[in-house]
Amino acid sequence: MSFDLDLSGGPCAVIDRAALRHNLSVVRSTAPQSKVMAVVKANAYGHGIVQVAQALIAADAFGVARLKEAVALREAGIGQPIVLLEGVFTHQELDVAARLNLETVVHSFPQLAALESWRGARRLSVWCKVDTGMNRLGFRMDEFPLAWSRLNACVSVLPQPRVMTHLAVADERDNTHTPQQVARFATLTNGLNVERSMGNSAGLVAWPDARVEWVRPGLMLYGMSPFAEQVAADLNLQPAMTLVTQLIALRELRVGEEVGYGATWRAPRVAGGGPGRRRHHSFLNH
Repeated sequence: MSFDLDLSGGPCAVIDRAALRHNLSVVRSTAPQSKVMAVVKANAYGHGIVQVAQALIAADAFGVARLKEAVALREAGIGQPIVLLEGVFTHQELDVAARLNLETVVHSFPQLAALESWRGARRLSVWCKVDTGMNRLGFRMDEFPLAWSRLNACVSVLPQPRVMTHLAVADERDNTHTPQQVARFATLTNGLNVERSMGNSAGLVAWPDARVEWVRPGLMLYGMSPFAEQVAADLNLQPAMTLVTQLIALRELRVGEEVGYGATWRAPRVAGGGPGRRRHHSFLNH
């Protein structure tokens, strides 16, 4: 069963629910010991956040970037755990996160301070993000012990917060950066007895040691290969989106005739409608 994304009467994006579910099964077979946080940020990579979440209802949790994405899922009746990957920054946002029973990532001391000064009606489930080499979001490794201690002492945080990191170049199998990140994360979390998350799509496929308690697939759920040297079919992935449009005209061109703005396409050979001619298709909105 599929659904259509409305593209204002022109080309239509058809989303295949069965393909989404198949790709989730590939994730599970690749990392059978891990729970799956299906990443549906950015409107599910343009596939429609609510419809995709409904199709992937068997996922253990959903990862979103911003609060409004989580609100849309809750308003649509999605009951799974929802993780705010960018976290929240104000008491008002913490109030909403608590009311909707969301989980939040804490990756900076200002976020941690907001949690420490917040007194909400319920405590929050929290993920602590540590930077092992991405150098984007997360506590630096030398900051982690203090952040972890404060997080565990915070009265607004539920017991047993989780820990995550982000792999920077997991799609490059010959790059030594990823095993270094994996080793740093293992050393940092050794003995904590907590649930962890490390592997994105490339990480969980190419780096077995990144398949810890949670994996966070994004691209591969939608049928896209995270590797430049492999196509999706090589990984047993099925494309979740097909673009469909309407054919509105056929023209027969002589070899060497150009088409369109800038004359950027030239008929290269004889084909179609007779000697010295080639058929050119025009599509709606092209």
